[in-house]
Amino acid sequence: MHRFASVLCLVLTPALLLTGCTLFKPDMTPNVVNTPDYVRLLHLVPQEMQRQRLADSKLAYLDAGKPSGQFGPAIYRQVSPDFMFGEQGHDIYLGETFHATETPLSRYYPDKDGQGFAIVHLSQRLAMRMLARVDWNHDGKWDWLMRCTVETFKGSRVRHYYVLAPEPANPREMVHGTILAVVDDRGYAAPVVQVRDTRDYGKAAEEMPLTEVIDGLPGDLRMTEPPSKQVRTGGVQERSL
Repeated sequence: MHRFASVLCLVLTPALLLTGCTLFKPDMTPNVVNTPDYVRLLHLVPQEMQRQRLADSKLAYLDAGKPSGQFGPAIYRQVSPDFMFGEQGHDIYLGETFHATETPLSRYYPDKDGQGFAIVHLSQRLAMRMLARVDWNHDGKWDWLMRCTVETFKGSRVRHYYVLAPEPANPREMVHGTILAVVDDRGYAAPVVQVRDTRDYGKAAEEMPLTEVIDGLPGDLRMTEPPSKQVRTGGVQERSL
C-alpha cells in the first residue's frame, strides 16, 4: 500500500506542479476563505478569473487552504467604502471606513465565523464578506477579494459588489477597494453582471495613464460619466467545479 502511494505521488506531483506554475507563483497560491461564494464568482465572471490565471478553461482552481485568523474585524475597521461613491441606486453613508459610516441608529452584526459583518442603516442593509486572498495583479503581494452586498429597503433592490483591496500592511492601515464586478440580483431571473476594468489595479499614481481633458461649455458636448472605478496553511489542492 505504501509503495503504491509513493508511486502515485511521483506520478501526480509533476502534473500538479505544472498546473500551479501555469496559474500563478507557487508561493502565492490563493487562500479561499469562502468556497461557495468564490465558486459563484468564478461562474459569474469566468473570463476575467481565467485572464488572471485564477481558474483554468474548465473553471478548476487551486486552493492553498483557508488562512488562519478572522478577516471581518479588519475589513470593518480598515477598508474604505469609497469604492461605492458615484454608484447609482444606493444611499452611501459617508465615512473613511465601514466602522465610521455608522450612525446612532445603525446596527452592526458580525458574522459568526468572523469572516464578515453586516451594518443595518435606516434605508439599507450592507454586508461585507471575505472570499479569498489572491495576488490579483501578480506583483507578489496579497490582495483581498471581497463581496459587498447592498440591500435597499425601498424597492427591495439587491446589488453585489465584488471588490479587490490590497492587504493592509499593519492593523492600523486603511486601504481602498476597487470594484471588479457588479451583480444585480433579480430574484429568479438571471442576474445582471457588469465587469469592471481592473488593468490599472495596484499601479502607482505615476503609472496611471494620463486623463484626456476636453475644454467646452455646457451644452457643447454630450458627456457621459466614466465607470467608477495571511498566513498560508496546509497543502495545495486542485478543485474542480
